[in-house]
Amino acid sequence: MNKSQKELMMNKVMIVDDEPLTRYALRKIISQHIDGLEVIAEAENGKEAIEKAKTCLPELIFMDIKMPGLNGIEASEKLLMDLPHLHIIILTAYDHFDYIQKALEIGIEGYLLKPISKETTVKKIKAIIQRIQLLEKQENARKTLEKNIDSVVRMMEKDFVDQIVQKDCHEDMMKQYMDFLGYPMVHGYFMCIAFDEPTENIYNSSIIRERNIKKIVNGIQKYMPFMTKFIIGSPLGNCIVVFLYSEDLTVYEQQAESHMIANHVIHKLELVEKITVKIGIGHAYKEPHKFRDSFFEAYHTIQYMKPHEYVLHAYDLDVIPEAVSYPYPQKNIQVLKEKIQLGSLESYTLAHNLSKEICQSGMDITLLKEYVIQYCYDIRHLMCETFHDLHGLRSDFVSQLLNSTSIHEMNTIVDVQLDLILHKLLDETEDSNQKMTKTIYDYVNLHYKQNISLDGLAEALNKSSQYTSKLFKDIFKANFVDYITGKRMDEAKDLLNTTHLRIKEIAYQVGYEDSNYFCRLFKKKFGITPKEYRKQRSRVE
Repeated sequence: MNKSQKELMMNKVMIVDDEPLTRYALRKIISQHIDGLEVIAEAENGKEAIEKAKTCLPELIFMDIKMPGLNGIEASEKLLMDLPHLHIIILTAYDHFDYIQKALEIGIEGYLLKPISKETTVKKIKAIIQRIQLLEKQENARKTLEKNIDSVVRMMEKDFVDQIVQKDCHEDMMKQYMDFLGYPMVHGYFMCIAFDEPTENIYNSSIIRERNIKKIVNGIQKYMPFMTKFIIGSPLGNCIVVFLYSEDLTVYEQQAESHMIANHVIHKLELVEKITVKIGIGHAYKEPHKFRDSFFEAYHTIQYMKPHEYVLHAYDLDVIPEAVSYPYPQKNIQVLKEKIQLGSLESYTLAHNLSKEICQSGMDITLLKEYVIQYCYDIRHLMCETFHDLHGLRSDFVSQLLNSTSIHEMNTIVDVQLDLILHKLLDETEDSNQKMTKTIYDYVNLHYKQNISLDGLAEALNKSSQYTSKLFKDIFKANFVDYITGKRMDEAKDLLNTTHLRIKEIAYQVGYEDSNYFCRLFKKKFGITPKEYRKQRSRVE
């Protein structure tokens, strides 16, 4: 079987002819001269062909036209209705245009003239198969092109909504988007769909947030198409932004319809996706340059909801703030500073998550760019303070960011810059961890018989006790106290085996002034007291 036949999966063949000799001759020619085709079934008439085709599912049928009962054209027409991907080649002794024309009209893809000749049949079958394969390749290419066009359209839809949300989009640009998409937008308005998430420790909630966003987007795409036309934009933190539009809509209808849509979505998300959301709705506007007003109305409306309120329209509020206030995350940057100073790899993830949090704050894009630039320089300053080395940030970073036109583009630029800034952290942390591991081993082996403590080890490492405890457990797979106790007990057992020292002296040598406490620890680890252990050892010897 050649490569193209494998790809197209056209290898199972059925022969339908009322003449046994014709079936035999054709089967022999196919088996000996046509690679990749296998005759899996034969039939004597059209009715039998239909019955067998439903069970053995051939990909290619050679069908005689002139048969008793249901003829080849009639059988082919029925088969193609049930099996639209089936390929049929007719066999005919009548070289008449009318027969061939009828066959082609119903979707038959070629014909062979009887009586069957080996050379002509092989040549004709190969030519027909090549044509079928070419048609299938063209069809696959068409589907791929349509899929790519759909992807471009979805990208343009999302970009259109993001442009409205993130900046004051010029009316000419909005018209270009609308002309490209070809959507009749006589009225347009926004819904903001938000879900609750912990406000503390925002970094650890990123996985849960992405999961919830995916659930809500899937739910919107599943349930909303039956009620309205819409486009989903980029999420803003825990808020999914949806732009709804219509060809004609009165103010009263928009309020009533939007409430109905919102309540239906809330019900379905809670019932099927097991997630509770709140939905804020903005006013509907005819003028495209006012669509952004609708977004801010919807976005802010969520903040004014009462504890057990889940849908709120801007129409129900007296005053809607015009801007989004988002405080610079100084407190979180302080937490990040502590992580960087500890040399913790966790700070790499925290830095990226915090930049994403800022980008998804919903503030005006011009102000947002200032926040992000300030944030990157703050991180750079923290790294400089910690490693005493000025590095990171490409010279064109600021111009790149100022010229960005979408949140996605900003996120990408900032991620690259953070990688440049934090690269030193990754290298230093790896080297530092190796050095600290050696320091810990040396310190423990030198001091384990003395009055050793975790605080003392932390001081030797110049790290916090909490960080030292975590690092110790990562290295030794045990906490500090348990490891030191185990090491002391092993040393005590060696002394019991190799010396005649008294139990009290052994306890003192391995770090215990209280011999009774030492004996309790020894029995806890080995199941017997030091004295019993020494007696057992003496009997064995």
